[in-house]
Amino acid sequence: MQWFRNLKTVTKLTIGFALVGVITIGVGYLGIRNMGIINAGVQEVYEQHLLAIRAIAEARGRTHQIRGWILQHAIEHDPAKMNQLAAQIWDGYRFVEERIGWVGQMRLVRQEQEALDVFKAAVAAYKTYFADDFLPTSSQGKKEEAYNFVLNKGRDRYQASVSAVDALIDLKDNVAKGRYDEAQAIYNRSRILMLSFVVGGLLIGLALGYFIASLIAKAIKRVVAVTEQAAIGDFAARVDLRTEDDLGQMGTAIDQMLARLEDSVGQAMAVLTKGASGDLTLRVRVTGEDRLARMGTALNQTLESFQDSMAQVQQAQHSLLIQAAALQAAANSMVICDLLGRVVWANPAFTRLTGYTDEEVIGQNLRLLKSGKHGQEVYRRLWETILAGRVWYGEIINKRKDGGLYTEEQTITPVRDEHGEILGFVAIKQDITDRKQAEAVVRELNIRLEERADRLDALNRLSKVVSSSLDLESIYQSFAREVKRLIPYDRMEVVVPDDKDAGLRVLKLSIDQPIHRERIASRAERTDIQWMLVQPQPHIESDLAETRQFREDEALLQTAIRSCVRLPLISKGQVIGVLCMASVESCRYGEHELNLLIPLSEQLAMAIENARLYEAAKTATAGLKSAQATLIETERLRAMGQMASGVAHDFNNILTGILGQVLLLQTYLGQGAVAPDELRRNLRLLEQAALDGADIVRKIREATRPRGGEIFAPVSLNEVVAQVLETTRPRWKDQAEAQGLRVMMALELGDVPPVLGNAAELREALTNLIFNAMDAMLQGGTVTISTSRTPQTEHPEVPTLSQGPPDEREWVDLTVSDTGVGMSQSVKARLFEPFFTTKGVQGTGLGLSMVQGIVRRHGGETHITSMEGRGTSVILRLPVAQEGWSESSAPAPPLPQLPSHLRLLVIDDEPLLGETLADLLRLFGYEAVVATSGEAGLARLEAERFDLLITDLGMAGMSGWEVARVSRVSHPELPVIMVTGWGDQLEPAQLATSGVDVVVAKPYTRHALLEALSQALARVDRCGPESP
Repeated sequence: MQWFRNLKTVTKLTIGFALVGVITIGVGYLGIRNMGIINAGVQEVYEQHLLAIRAIAEARGRTHQIRGWILQHAIEHDPAKMNQLAAQIWDGYRFVEERIGWVGQMRLVRQEQEALDVFKAAVAAYKTYFADDFLPTSSQGKKEEAYNFVLNKGRDRYQASVSAVDALIDLKDNVAKGRYDEAQAIYNRSRILMLSFVVGGLLIGLALGYFIASLIAKAIKRVVAVTEQAAIGDFAARVDLRTEDDLGQMGTAIDQMLARLEDSVGQAMAVLTKGASGDLTLRVRVTGEDRLARMGTALNQTLESFQDSMAQVQQAQHSLLIQAAALQAAANSMVICDLLGRVVWANPAFTRLTGYTDEEVIGQNLRLLKSGKHGQEVYRRLWETILAGRVWYGEIINKRKDGGLYTEEQTITPVRDEHGEILGFVAIKQDITDRKQAEAVVRELNIRLEERADRLDALNRLSKVVSSSLDLESIYQSFAREVKRLIPYDRMEVVVPDDKDAGLRVLKLSIDQPIHRERIASRAERTDIQWMLVQPQPHIESDLAETRQFREDEALLQTAIRSCVRLPLISKGQVIGVLCMASVESCRYGEHELNLLIPLSEQLAMAIENARLYEAAKTATAGLKSAQATLIETERLRAMGQMASGVAHDFNNILTGILGQVLLLQTYLGQGAVAPDELRRNLRLLEQAALDGADIVRKIREATRPRGGEIFAPVSLNEVVAQVLETTRPRWKDQAEAQGLRVMMALELGDVPPVLGNAAELREALTNLIFNAMDAMLQGGTVTISTSRTPQTEHPEVPTLSQGPPDEREWVDLTVSDTGVGMSQSVKARLFEPFFTTKGVQGTGLGLSMVQGIVRRHGGETHITSMEGRGTSVILRLPVAQEGWSESSAPAPPLPQLPSHLRLLVIDDEPLLGETLADLLRLFGYEAVVATSGEAGLARLEAERFDLLITDLGMAGMSGWEVARVSRVSHPELPVIMVTGWGDQLEPAQLATSGVDVVVAKPYTRHALLEALSQALARVDRCGPESP
């Protein structure tokens, strides 16, 4: 056991505790493991049993439901209910089979599996009986036979299923109980084994602990005995333990410590004995780094410090001599004073600075240097600072012995004794007179530079305003603001001649208020502007109370103005106005302010002149645009005039058809017999003729509608061609045939994408080209209209409205070619000149000019090729609309279901139209009441209840707009429909504020009228009544 004795105490204890811990861990592991097994077994039994019982119970319940459904099927005669019961029965069988499948997937013993198979077979037999025997019999109506099947053979199948499932449930209970008993036995065995391990571990731990404690107690007794000897000064005793463990190492360390203590104490006694005799050279021998070594080192350092102090005393005496010499030679003035300010010492620099010698100043108070430039407050704060023990720093103007003044920078520091009491003060002075004079010069230069910079900055800002704005209002306010930053003023005016007469306009400027304008009727004598027109020079009046030169001065003086400066505003060598600045201070303006104002006034004059030129240019441009619009409208009306005869021809044709059908109907009625089919055919022809007439009116109105503010959108050129051909048909077909000419229209329309533009303008351009082609074919001929896609490499380099870089754009060509007389080179050279025409008095010379303007607005280009005698071709090249545009519109939503009964009020000053509309509404099944004026209609509205109001727009007396607004106020929930022949020309903004819900354009169809009724009722239901 010697090896165990030599181990460290910590190791011994660790081994003991580790052994006990291993035993404890083993016992805990065994317990946890067995408890886990037990819990797992119990949990498995619980879950398996619970899930199986639940599934079996659900299967049993569903089997019982199946029997009930079979009984219902046996007595049910309704085929639909029989089919429903059959479907429920089949779903029930599938449910039972699914639950049997779930139980079959669980861990089952052999007996459980056999019982489950019996239940499964019973269910299958019951299902087979239902499918093969019962269902055909019951479905064929043999209800009695089917019912007997259920009570006899079906009951046996059902009882077999129930018996099988009951046996399975009992078997599951027995198996679960057996598994629980098995887990309980394992738990009892584990508990006995754990108790055995715990008892054994405790016995081993007690034996090992007793053995270790006896070893430690023996060593401690020996150490206590030795330390008691050392406490009384006997350092010769030793512990002398023979073991190699930590207790033995502790005994060895104590023995070494006692040996060193014995040696160190002997050396210290020897050194102290030598030092007492005056020998400071002896030192203690130091070995190691323990506390005894540090004590020896401290004793040696004390001896060395004492030696150094003797040397430092000698060096201090030498340093004091050097410092005194330095203070005497210092360049800055230095003086030492007592607590009363009396001079105790001053260096030679003080004499050079003040002129006072040591003999003159020693014992004197420093107030003899006071210059009188500072008040008592300055000196009071100085003394408060230094008497509080703080350093004072500042600048003082003092007086020399000869009376001259100088500025010194002074620092006064309190001098304290070893107890912190103030003994006196040391002042260090430096003459800064030259530096202060230089700083004053620099400050003056900075002020001048800042003024010049402000002036340049103001000029720069004014230049930006002048160059970036042509609005006189903003220019005047910017000018007033910038001048205010440089030169204070209380009033600023600009006087300019009135261009309309001999009067004057006075503009009172402010930096934060709108410009106040006044007008003076005439330019009287002795006014400032009259004087400036004769003598265009700046003029300063320093004090209006003493001298007043102009008539305006008296009014200025009455408003407390004392001084003013006037400058002429000169542009191109002529005076265009006067700038007047005034102040309530006298002598406020001089040469300095005048030098600042002269360049500013020049900038203002330039801005005023530029704004005048801009206004003149705007007026001229507006006049030019007005004249151009008038000429274009004239050209459009000329084109419509050319179509007038053709339109009259079309209307005559339509009226002839209408009258013919009316004569036929009258004849049929006179004969007393009208076939229904023949009557319907005649009515359809009348309806189509009326719609054709309405379409002609719409086309004429669209062609003559003024342009302006249109939004570009994708336009199909092929559709434009079709619309223009239909609109111009009277010109190129009817009129030509009336003149005995034969004109053919050839179409070569390609599959081209839409262009981005305005359809009405493009139709107008194409109409002009077709009319020009007709005019060029004096003997008739062929006009060819074609559309084609242009390759990207052939696009023109002109501004475009399409998106994307030019290289990625595509183009579409619209070409109009004729077989007319063609053009000479001289005519082609002047082709697009406004007012140039080859048609004599019949032409205006604006047709092709207007076409070119339309194409340019669309970002396109016009190309013309022509040869005399061989015809002319005009190509309109237009950019393709960018991707993402779509011309398709969403399909109209289905009409909502209208109420079965509505009471409608119809207002129209044309009795025929009002009664016709009312009769049509009555045919729809509604009650309609007619009023022949707006006033009468509103009276009926106040007296009776109506579900909807229909009013005409143009009526004598009260118009449809007024009727809608009044009805909206009195009956906000009432829907309003307006019937008008101008439906497509009404402004949306006007409709939004008029109280009209829906507009119906004349002439209207049955579908259009029904759709309007639906929209009006739906809008009111969706939005609710508007507030009046």
